Amino acid sequence: MKICRCLIAICAVIVLCTSCVDDSRRSVVMCDVDNRAWAETVNIYYENEDTLSQRKLSLALRFNSDFRCDTLPLMVRVSLPDGRYAKERVDFVINRPYSATAAYTTVTLPYRDCSLLNMSGCYIFSLTPEVEQCGVESIGVIVEK
Repeated sequence: MKICRCLIAICAVIVLCTSCVDDSRRSVVMCDVDNRAWAETVNIYYENEDTLSQRKLSLALRFNSDFRCDTLPLMVRVSLPDGRYAKERVDFVINRPYSATAAYTTVTLPYRDCSLLNMSGCYIFSLTPEVEQCGVESIGVIVEK
């Protein structure tokens, strides 16, 4: 009888702990680019439903050994669900982790802290390199609560 109660208690704790896990706290959307010569605009679509939480916006950059830059100059355009947009040029500093054998490296580039996406609907992040880039495999947007 005590074993049965103990098993029920353990199962209840497991259910409570796993129900508190929130997988929606981080969203990553990536898009592959031409790694020989990336020059075209990449559009990243993010569907927003939460209009109250502040978010941290970052870029994820995956590159190979052909990528030699220490700074990635990008034109970033954020289109809002109502059609308005904001556009700016941003220089992202690349901090390369050392890896002698890695074929690919992925880095996170901070973009905006405490951003409020106060409209529900589709936000479009348009990313265009200011100069042609070799060695970039993919780029994306990370949205964290």
